Amino acid sequence: MRNRIDLCGEWDFRPLYGVEGDISLPETEGKFEKITVPSLWRSNWFEYRGYNPYDVMDYPKEWNAADTGMFRRFFDVSRKEDEAIYLNIEAAAQRSGIYVNGRFVCEWDEEFLPLNVDITEYVRDGKNELRIVCTSFEKCTIPSGQIKTTGVRGSGFGEVARGIWDDIYIETASKVNIRDCYIRTSFRNHRIDITAELSQKADGCSVIADIIDAGGGDPVLTLRGDAEEGKCELSGAWNDPVLWDTENPHLYYARLRLIKDGAAVDEKTERFGFREIWCEGPRFMLNGIPINLRGDSWHFKATVQMTKEYALNWYEMCRSKGVNYIRLHANPHPRFYLDAADETGMLIVDETAIYGSGKSMDASHPRYIQRCRDHARRLVLRDRNHPCVVFWSLQNEMRWVDGRDTFKLYIPELMKIMNDADPTRLVSLDGDNRLISYENTQIESLHYNIDGTIEQWRREKPLTIGEHGGMWYICPQNASQYVGYPAYEDFEPCAIGFAKKERLFLEYARRLGVPGLS
Repeated sequence: MRNRIDLCGEWDFRPLYGVEGDISLPETEGKFEKITVPSLWRSNWFEYRGYNPYDVMDYPKEWNAADTGMFRRFFDVSRKEDEAIYLNIEAAAQRSGIYVNGRFVCEWDEEFLPLNVDITEYVRDGKNELRIVCTSFEKCTIPSGQIKTTGVRGSGFGEVARGIWDDIYIETASKVNIRDCYIRTSFRNHRIDITAELSQKADGCSVIADIIDAGGGDPVLTLRGDAEEGKCELSGAWNDPVLWDTENPHLYYARLRLIKDGAAVDEKTERFGFREIWCEGPRFMLNGIPINLRGDSWHFKATVQMTKEYALNWYEMCRSKGVNYIRLHANPHPRFYLDAADETGMLIVDETAIYGSGKSMDASHPRYIQRCRDHARRLVLRDRNHPCVVFWSLQNEMRWVDGRDTFKLYIPELMKIMNDADPTRLVSLDGDNRLISYENTQIESLHYNIDGTIEQWRREKPLTIGEHGGMWYICPQNASQYVGYPAYEDFEPCAIGFAKKERLFLEYARRLGVPGLS
């Protein structure tokens, strides 16, 4: 019922030197070179003594100087009167202009999350040309004279990256189709609820959802519902599902069919797990069982981490050391990181790219605040069906940024945007307790004891320590109290000293009942 045209592979590419923050098509054609999609054309963001682990594509070094570049690709499509045609871009950095057959389709100001745009009116039968201009976010000058960005761009990778860095494809479907679905499962109520969002109002249509074990076989449950106002609600009791948990990550598929005039006109399949996560006072509960989160976290580095195998290996290493959750830190990771976690039982804290530690943005700028609204909602809409996600992380250490006092006024609104898109999970402000009232706090969060100590935790709400450990601030003065003077002589004794310090802190946190620490 749907047809996909994969656009990954070789594209024409033209670096636009001296152009910054402009998504317009260049006035002159110029010379095209070849580039692989997905990839980044800039690789200069980490190099030390000639070693650069991110320069894996061997692109010309002069491309690093291009802030803007234009991509071109041709595709063939057979147009049908009753079909819609969509362009899907999983991720493109930083800000993009989309053109089909020379006509401007839209601007996309999202670096990490997918674009799905209807291009039906721009496409002709037969051969078509797609051009995408990727450039930087706009900049602004704050009163101190410093230049800041107005884009949501995460940490180091997001700052420097340019290009179409994840999958891209064309999809054709019936004009009336299922654009999205949201699956909620309740362990406490023994039920499943599915909301199917349609491409347009479709009175007289219905949706049938067959629930199928990921291992195959006949449907274990079938739900039906009628479409109203462009969506369809399907609900039913489910008394005997196989539960998804960290030790038995059992998965199901929901196969949704859109029925019009007695015939199926569209089909969409979504994978999920039957589980419920909630909080009781200071405790996280998974399917009615208290669970402590023992975590890891790391920044996303793109090219060298752009395989599902990388994610699976990371999770396997963590599981072998007793880690049961990972904070996908500083920006949304590609979908396969969530897929791998669903399959291995790794719990995930899913974090936005609202990253304050680098202090790169004017957090009070209206454009930045609006982009935070859009970005937070897009992350939840993309990932809310993954059973691995235990809660959302709205931001990281926005305490440090210029414009903080204005930005913090919008934090309750941003949290509500995430709660509205997914009422089943709580929202954390990682490391930013001081930016919100206790009344509005859903999960307390500390980084490096900056906002206080564990003793000050009220134990009315869960506490997570999202970042902790001396290795980040390694110096012999701190390590010497655990290993003595050898900390001043070599790195290894220093590292051992911090390991001893961290072991003591972990035991301390455990005795005080902290439910989450990485």
